Amino acid sequence: MNLYQLTEEYRRDVERLAEVELPPEVVLETIESMQGDLAQKLRAVMCFTLELEAEATARAAEAKRMSDSARSASKRADALRSYAQMAIVNSGLTMPQKFPEFTLAMQKAAPTCDVSEPELLPPNCKFTEVSFRVPGLNAQFVRDNLLTDIHFAVSDLSVTTVPVKAAVLSALKEVAAANAAKPAGAPLDVLPGAYLNVGLHTLKVK
Repeated sequence: MNLYQLTEEYRRDVERLAEVELPPEVVLETIESMQGDLAQKLRAVMCFTLELEAEATARAAEAKRMSDSARSASKRADALRSYAQMAIVNSGLTMPQKFPEFTLAMQKAAPTCDVSEPELLPPNCKFTEVSFRVPGLNAQFVRDNLLTDIHFAVSDLSVTTVPVKAAVLSALKEVAAANAAKPAGAPLDVLPGAYLNVGLHTLKVK
């Protein structure tokens, strides 16, 4: 992007100066070897600097435009895929459907878990996270004495029960398998504090 008038020699020299990892001594040598007084050299350097900044701004704007366009196209594609999937489900169309270009099939998604009350989960499915601040003491001292009888004045104390999602999902699958093996009318088991989301079918293109 050439915004300023520079001689061919000056432009060649300043373009070399713009190389990212050019050693400082090479930069100085290049500036000293340029024709003209220091003011003219500085003008050439700053002209090229302003051109680079303008180019960077333009490229950033173009990158944002492309990113926004890609995001919009992705949303439209998701909407159309959802429409196609809904049409297949509502019509009862036999799947898969084969076409010269691709094959449409309905694939069952993997089950997931949702945790509504972490405190109710069994011990192997959760842990307790504690954070606090100790004014005036260094970290090493606190670490060395945290489990001793030494008491600290703490602030911003936070105690949170955190679910272990992998363990919760595994436990929920075991409960679901046990319930599936029970005779009709038998009471069903539950995992307190969590529930299983059975995987829904999603449209796949192969």
